[in-house]
Amino acid sequence: MSDMKSAVGAVTGTVAAHAVTRPAAPALRFGTDHLSYQELDERATEMAARLRALGVGRGDVVAVLAARGFDPVVGALGVLRTGAAYLPLDPAHPPARLAMLLADSRAEASVADADGAAVLRAGGVAALTIVGHPSAGAEHDPGERPPLRLTADDLAYVVYTSGSTGAPKGVMITHGGLDDLVHWGVAALGLGPGVKAAAVAGPAFDASVLELWATLTAGGELCIADDRTRRDPVALAGWLLANEVQVAYIPTPLVERVLAHPGMVNPAAKTLWTGGDRLLCRPPADRPFRLLNLYGPTECTVVATGGAVAPADAGHAPTTGGVPSIGRPVGGAVVDLLDEDLHPVVPGRSGEICIGGTGLARGYLGRPGLTAERFVPDPLARRPGGRIYRTGDLASRRRDGTFQFLGRTDDQVNIRGHRVEVGEVTSWLQSHPAVTRAAAVTDDRAGWTELVAFAESAAPVSPDELRRFLADRLPAAHVPSEIVVVDELPLNTSGKVDLERLRAERERAGGVAISPGAEPPATVGEFVARLWCEVLGVVDAAPGTTLFDLGGHSLVASRLVFTLNEAFDVELSLAEFFETPTVTTLSAMLEAALLARIEAEEANDSDLPVARR
Repeated sequence: MSDMKSAVGAVTGTVAAHAVTRPAAPALRFGTDHLSYQELDERATEMAARLRALGVGRGDVVAVLAARGFDPVVGALGVLRTGAAYLPLDPAHPPARLAMLLADSRAEASVADADGAAVLRAGGVAALTIVGHPSAGAEHDPGERPPLRLTADDLAYVVYTSGSTGAPKGVMITHGGLDDLVHWGVAALGLGPGVKAAAVAGPAFDASVLELWATLTAGGELCIADDRTRRDPVALAGWLLANEVQVAYIPTPLVERVLAHPGMVNPAAKTLWTGGDRLLCRPPADRPFRLLNLYGPTECTVVATGGAVAPADAGHAPTTGGVPSIGRPVGGAVVDLLDEDLHPVVPGRSGEICIGGTGLARGYLGRPGLTAERFVPDPLARRPGGRIYRTGDLASRRRDGTFQFLGRTDDQVNIRGHRVEVGEVTSWLQSHPAVTRAAAVTDDRAGWTELVAFAESAAPVSPDELRRFLADRLPAAHVPSEIVVVDELPLNTSGKVDLERLRAERERAGGVAISPGAEPPATVGEFVARLWCEVLGVVDAAPGTTLFDLGGHSLVASRLVFTLNEAFDVELSLAEFFETPTVTTLSAMLEAALLARIEAEEANDSDLPVARR
């Protein structure tokens, strides 16, 4: 590992080296199946050979679309071995969005599993199918093939982020940035041969880049969580424990729940790392692991700053000790706080986070104008041709040199760890034939940030229809939790939509069904329905309406289940609730749990010895 930093394209070379020196060592685990380094190497080698046969090579972009498991890793590694860049796509995204990303990326080719290939074919895109086992006599890289020589500026992968105009933008990350990230990540996360690390992030979320390549480069074992497990904090905690995972990424909202429940901690854990949202709590002093809080936009190769989070004071709750910082610059990142004129701010004052250094992206794919706007010449002129990325994030520098994250300078918001441009959401909403104008505001009252959209309609249209319209075009996290249809949006004196008035009216409306003067619930079902209304901020919850119909998500579901478990001293299963997330289902689960507890208590009472007179 000592020469890894100097070798450009280290990911492909070190994985191949592990296949030679430790062929039987487990590289990937998914469920009860595992793939050794030799098997991973063979499958990726065949994938690369098939791509080369199509003419794929250095500088090309190849899309990878496959369900969680081994296939996305095999596909991405195979693409990298051709010298091309991989474009990870999420099968959970609507087909229309996948088609948009493929068209925008002008991908030279696509690789997919059987289901992904079917989706691509339906959109008129051909794809190579990832095979489970290399075929007998399959072409492999012959020994005389000259080694792939990459430069630090060669493209490694492309990841799409939300765009303010309604069109997502592809961020081009180089091998220099990827190598720097991996080199830093192996040391910072405590990775090495045989260390078990988790893959929890979605494929199109750039945290997956650090999870995947740092683990495999270090010779560790990457344990891949299925979609259901990675979205459920209780199931995820159990899965980490069962697999004895030592290093894991847990999104900020989920890690806060893990820290708040001692029984969810995995004794084998060495390092937990989080990011994607503002961390508001600290680990208790008696936790056996380190918690790293990391920050970095996609445009700067996943991580730009980070640091260990000091534990809360002994005997105090995780929320004590102040809001954790986002640490200091990591790896080859250079971080400055600049004012509107790109001058350094006075120590202690807030400024825009501007990032330069090794991890800086090449820019936005096919968007030279936007690239020039956000990637600007380094105003401090530290090296010829140097650039910085203007993040739009605000921070201040603490006395200890760490950065304190303060918020945004624009209308980009963070929804459950996903960067969402409000303009993209409203742009899509306004494209509906019945909508003449749209706006959106954030709502933080539930303990996390939600997006609430308002649609001015020219024709009758229901919020459900608009939600389905957006769900067919946007990732789930980008779909507003609530859509309000109005006859006319309020305007301010400048003729723009009055967002402050919308936000104030939204807060006055409240949407909470439980009030101090309300009659106590007569049945379990009525209690559950009221709790739904309180947590979701709606005035009514029909028995058959699903959680997702009302704009809910996994965090809302976990809050509902946790609240009922604590209130009634039962153990409802979040995973079971996810199968049919309705008021009726949750009410039936609670009734069954209460009945089982009563029967158990009666059975215990009947077993007690009766005193003789």
